[in-house]
Amino acid sequence: MLHTYNIFNTFLLAFFAFFATVSPLNVLIVFMSSTGKYSSEERKKIAIKSITVASIVLVVCMLFGIVVFRFLGIELHSIRTAGGILLLLTAIGMMFGEDKESVDISPTKKDISIFPMAVPIIAGPAGITTSMLVFQSYSDILLKMSVFAALVSNLVLTMVLLLLSDKIITKIKKSVMEVFLRIAGLILASLAVQFIFDGIRAAKIFS
Repeated sequence: MLHTYNIFNTFLLAFFAFFATVSPLNVLIVFMSSTGKYSSEERKKIAIKSITVASIVLVVCMLFGIVVFRFLGIELHSIRTAGGILLLLTAIGMMFGEDKESVDISPTKKDISIFPMAVPIIAGPAGITTSMLVFQSYSDILLKMSVFAALVSNLVLTMVLLLLSDKIITKIKKSVMEVFLRIAGLILASLAVQFIFDGIRAAKIFS
């Protein structure tokens, strides 16, 4: 029973962390503002391609990102501390209403599915950092699977929002979206501070 609780608790923590960094609601806003001149069929294709590419980037970084850093001689506690600082900056920006990414999206019709939608709008620096750090924070395989499930859940949610964007945007007020983003930003800030503390503790700077 206790292990089941830990799995569920880990899933919720990871889900809100990815909700804050992948930010499905923010992605929806950017998607709608950048695909106004596209037909419904074209928007559907862009959505599917964007999610597919972003999913590959995030999963690869989640599974192998730490290995690459270690090959470069960068210790895990350094990654955790630096990642925590980056995530904290992202969380502060979310809570104070700043945009998820500052990306210049041209109003002319072109393929925007890979850039900027997949990278860096969906799979941005914060999302990539979170996928590596949260996944590597657990040694238990079931807890790792719950983190993976949390990432997949957010990507599926993002896909659903993009595919239903025409209907959703007319029913959800912007103020409601902003409330969810502020809450997610607070949770992300707490997680970021924990990463920083864990990294400093692991480095044994004060021992």
